[in-house]
Amino acid sequence: MITNRDHYMSGPFDFDKVADIFYRQTGFMRPGKDDSRGVHSRDQRIDAWEKWLDAPYESGVNYPVVPVRK
Repeated sequence: MITNRDHYMSGPFDFDKVADIFYRQTGFMRPGKDDSRGVHSRDQRIDAWEKWLDAPYESGVNYPVVPVRK
């Protein structure tokens, strides 16, 4: 199984491109990005990021793979 980590972290993707994909799929700002909205805590963002990285990669998928917690 190829994970998001395998696909996005070893390919030619830059920080902002991966951050945009992560945001579109989860609704969370990537750790390291400025979340001026203050919707999610730092710990929530890191937790979502780690779960997203370990989730199976699915080409062309644009739906939440990690539940958005408020």
